[in-house]
Amino acid sequence: MKNVSVLIVFCLIIFGNSYGQRPKANIETKSGVKSLYLDEIYDATFEDSSGVFRMKFKKTNTTVDSFSIAEIERITFSPFGMTDFPLIIKYIGGTSDSISLNDIEYLKFDTKSSVNEHIIAPKLACYPNPVVSARATFLFPEGCWTEIDIYSSEGIKICELKAENPGTSQSVVWNCKDKSGIDVAPGIYLSRAICSNKVYYLKFIITR
Repeated sequence: MKNVSVLIVFCLIIFGNSYGQRPKANIETKSGVKSLYLDEIYDATFEDSSGVFRMKFKKTNTTVDSFSIAEIERITFSPFGMTDFPLIIKYIGGTSDSISLNDIEYLKFDTKSSVNEHIIAPKLACYPNPVVSARATFLFPEGCWTEIDIYSSEGIKICELKAENPGTSQSVVWNCKDKSGIDVAPGIYLSRAICSNKVYYLKFIITR
């Protein structure tokens, strides 16, 4: 794949194929294979949150399947003989390429083909930052979280989050409420996180 690619859009026009099966994209990751029906996908994008790259498949029923680029080994399409299903690649410069899925054996992901290898992923990230709604997602690219404490800019502890199953997740969502369940005010906050037995700090902003 070309390094400048930041957006992939599947044009899903005809549902049938020569074998009478629904065309699928098979995402092979380190933890297993996830199959998505192409006629249910209306958009597939690469998204970067502070150096953390994910591929998101948005479906017609408004749900989203998200995969870490670091976890994807390859994407294959089945069955063979899918007509009128192109892979459209849009580049930063505004140009695009269209490739028939019949001509693609598989899409392989590595550090040089799917993301900008010059960007160094942080130990801890907050998405989005600034936080514009009551939802802040903390991401841990290099490990699994155990605990997060949120402090105000004055150093007052606002709340704490503890993992129900420590060591099993690389992300956590905070609802932007204090320990009493009250929405916190807009401002600058500091997170103190324990991840893989290490402590990380991150400053973030809530604007609402």
